[in-house]
Amino acid sequence: MPAGSFRPDRSVLHPQLAVRKHAFEDRVDVTRRMKLFKWCLLFSLLGAVGAFKTNTSDEETNEPDEDEADEEEPLAPGDYGPLGDLALAVPLMITNISNLTGLLSGKNAPPDENITLHFGNIQSDLVVLYDKVSGFFTALHAAMPGQDGPLYCPRNSLPHIRECAVIASCLLQDAVPDSFDMAMYASYLEMLDRFVEQTWPILERELLIERPGAHMHLPAQVPEKYMCDDFGTVETYEASLLQEDLSSTMAMSAAMARATDLTHRLLDEYVANASMDSMVEEMQIAWKPICQKLACDHENFWDIHFVSHLQTMALTETNAASTLRREVRKRLRLERRVKSFMAQHRERFGHMLAYQSHGRASRFFDYDRKSKSSVETWKRYGQKGKDAMMEFVMPYTTALARINETRATLCFDQVEYRKFQEEEDQIERTRAMRGDPQVAPVARALLTARESSVQYQQDMEELIADAEDEQVARGGKGFFKKVGKAVKKAAKTVVKAVKTVGKFLLTLFACIGDLFEFVTTGYAKDIVPGNIAFGAGVTVGDMATGLVNLINGKSPVTWISIDMGFAVGLTYKAVWAGFGVGVGASCSVSACAAYVSVGVLGTVNLPMYAPTIFCPFGPMIGDPVTGFECTQVMGGSISAFCCNFNMLTGKNDCR
Repeated sequence: MPAGSFRPDRSVLHPQLAVRKHAFEDRVDVTRRMKLFKWCLLFSLLGAVGAFKTNTSDEETNEPDEDEADEEEPLAPGDYGPLGDLALAVPLMITNISNLTGLLSGKNAPPDENITLHFGNIQSDLVVLYDKVSGFFTALHAAMPGQDGPLYCPRNSLPHIRECAVIASCLLQDAVPDSFDMAMYASYLEMLDRFVEQTWPILERELLIERPGAHMHLPAQVPEKYMCDDFGTVETYEASLLQEDLSSTMAMSAAMARATDLTHRLLDEYVANASMDSMVEEMQIAWKPICQKLACDHENFWDIHFVSHLQTMALTETNAASTLRREVRKRLRLERRVKSFMAQHRERFGHMLAYQSHGRASRFFDYDRKSKSSVETWKRYGQKGKDAMMEFVMPYTTALARINETRATLCFDQVEYRKFQEEEDQIERTRAMRGDPQVAPVARALLTARESSVQYQQDMEELIADAEDEQVARGGKGFFKKVGKAVKKAAKTVVKAVKTVGKFLLTLFACIGDLFEFVTTGYAKDIVPGNIAFGAGVTVGDMATGLVNLINGKSPVTWISIDMGFAVGLTYKAVWAGFGVGVGASCSVSACAAYVSVGVLGTVNLPMYAPTIFCPFGPMIGDPVTGFECTQVMGGSISAFCCNFNMLTGKNDCR
């Protein structure tokens, strides 16, 4: 465990809660054992469904006994509960709309050959949008009783999309933790909240620019029977009331909710040019007892923010799904409010940062004062959620693909899936011409997945590899001697569908649900004013000539390593709100590009007035309006998709 990190004492946090053995855990154990056996094929011939097990040797063996067959039989989609399709559809819908929002926001960016769609016509853009969410609405309608689906969530209706995403999350909440893991649900909430509160307003803004008209954008109301959020009204508390017994996870969650509401009230009541220190003192009193339990610094908001995810990890060990929802959304709401407050007082915070003020307010809002262990806690929380998500997504989708590929791919971006299929077919044809029977390596994005620390992705790759068993791929010996050519052909088709769906799903989820920190100190500039912004600060390498060449759109004369920030959406001097990345990249003489995960974000951009090694040319390069300003850009996000970004030209294929 990293130095300074804090492990919760479960005997303290959960004195009355026993460890639950969720139904999904048994399914996960079975699924993980599947890789020890050969792939089980399930297909339909002339209306009959048969399950077959391949032999593991060239010699024919006797039929397995019933107990062995039952143990090795793959899980069916129904084993995951009635909402499996909806649980798969939600993150894919968020990804599809995020991609589209990035395209609409960046339609005036430098062209990229990988983007063939042209935007700017409201009718055609809406057709694309409705296509991206069609599979989601199919799954949602199937999950809603009677005619509630078409009634409350009609297709091809812009005002209903956001609210119906909320309805979907409330339906899933009812199945947590019996069918879906609490950690997976927490990851969904992290994505959903950013979608509802940040992505959707940007999408509406872009469409409103194309066709002004309030009637298109009046939001539908979520019916009361499908509501599950309960934090719409901010409650107020005196700081003295926050001192209470925090010995249980639920009590800690309640205390955090009260401290959050108090912080909101104090920020809302602040009057410009008044003393920030007195306001911050009240906040620190509210958060101190919580930090005494979580080992965070109550004098720094960002340390509180990141360490609070430790409490949420403890909450995922309970069955309190509604409390988990409230806690996740309240924290994200407060994070946005604090960033908004800092952006509102940008110049004042910039001077605090420049002159290293030691007042309460300076310490409380200073992003650099957070501990390293607090960020590590946040990342562990994110990894736990992604692991749980992958442990559902991969086996469920491959189970669907074995039976019905169309249903398994219903929520995919069909344009991208067809491209992927064509690429895979071309690779197989090329290798077949060379006489190479082996399956081609997975594409670049799959390599990204392989580099991930999610062990379950590796398990699924082994399952996919097992599906390419020689007895199937080459017409083999043993078991398939017993069946006719039609059965062989059907089996090969099923295996290919499973393999292709599995590979494509890995390329998608390699770029979904990863937490990343977004911090850049250096020169920032709008590439497309109001829509695309870029910031870079040199960390090592040829600082003087390398950075100035990069800023001027030229390759560095030798090489540099940079911290990069990039955003598509709403970009202003004080804030970036849209889609962005925060990565390190190396720029050589010939190239300066990166393949990066992109997530919806909201940042705070503070001006750097004092000299800093990250801005060696002063606080401003060029014209104050159109030039590069020395800025600290900070924030955090959860990834939604991947793209290429050329740091010299601003060209990107963030589809």
